[in-house]
Amino acid sequence: MKYKVIGWTWYDNELIEEMDHSDSATEAVIEDIRANGYLFSGMHHQDYPRCAPVLNNGKMLTFTQRGFGGVMAKAYGKTSRMSYAEYAFDWHFGDEDSKTPYVFPKEERVFEGEVDKSLIETDLSESFEYEATKEEYENAVNNGTLEFIYKNEKYRFMDTGDTILVKCQGQECLFEITSLARYKKFTEDEQIELIMGSPLNPDAEKKADELYESKPETIEMKLKKI
Repeated sequence: MKYKVIGWTWYDNELIEEMDHSDSATEAVIEDIRANGYLFSGMHHQDYPRCAPVLNNGKMLTFTQRGFGGVMAKAYGKTSRMSYAEYAFDWHFGDEDSKTPYVFPKEERVFEGEVDKSLIETDLSESFEYEATKEEYENAVNNGTLEFIYKNEKYRFMDTGDTILVKCQGQECLFEITSLARYKKFTEDEQIELIMGSPLNPDAEKKADELYESKPETIEMKLKKI
């Protein structure tokens, strides 16, 4: 999905519709943060007047404080289990402005009310290809599902509404993606291990961190034949 950030607004701006969360929309926010050198917390995202991103579909994308902390952490290349905590809260609250490290969007990028409709794009969909194993191809064709390890960044912006051409040994089938999720898969026991990883128990915390780092992301999608 060809998302990009076209501006910023305030978290409770009722004149701009909120959009559903997706990995590709989040990646667009990360790109805008990197391109402009922004640096602020999840608290700023919710409480400051220019810290909620607006995308080129004309909608605003909002997060919890911890969720936005994770977005900012990833923008700065930090992807560990607790990286979000470094950016979720305003650790410099009460400091003089000149002493804080924060960088906010400039006024010319801020929507005070409605979105400038000339910046809205109507067709953001993209087309992708995937070389599948025999089992993956059969699942796609027969069950309308596809799941694989996220190794290639060419799938970074893939989203619901895009199309994907699934290929396998000379066969191919075109699908519309009807749902998509990208996440780390953990068993029930592993989830408990992650929960138990606390600074109060350094050994458990180290074990949880190592488990989290060891897991790759999985892309899981549902498909409809075209």
